[in-house]
Amino acid sequence: MQGNNGSIASIIALVCGILGFLGLLLMGIPLFAILFFFISIVGVILGGVGMSQSKAATGNVNGLAIAGLVVSIIGAFFGLIGAACGACACIGWSRLGLSCAFMGCLSPEYQEVVNVVSGFGSLFA
Repeated sequence: MQGNNGSIASIIALVCGILGFLGLLLMGIPLFAILFFFISIVGVILGGVGMSQSKAATGNVNGLAIAGLVVSIIGAFFGLIGAACGACACIGWSRLGLSCAFMGCLSPEYQEVVNVVSGFGSLFA
């Protein structure tokens, strides 16, 4: 990645940030929302790498690196909201006695987490 002024890392950071927005759109499927949250975290890291590479190569920070970092931070925030909303939806479905397997809550471990979190909610009710 020498000689590219951090543009490759910046472009990947921008793409990862845009994918983070999908976490909010796919909040009905918590596993996808969590995946896109972590992809946005990778974008934040690559945005910082792109900024440092462009600063070292040219003395100035590349605007694309700044955009990738900002979009990735916002994408991570939206991905986190999407994951939280999806988990709340699974909790609601399980409290109604319905299966939420179609939402991506297939693993028994995830069901245990949902049951524990819904137990904490009853403490405040």
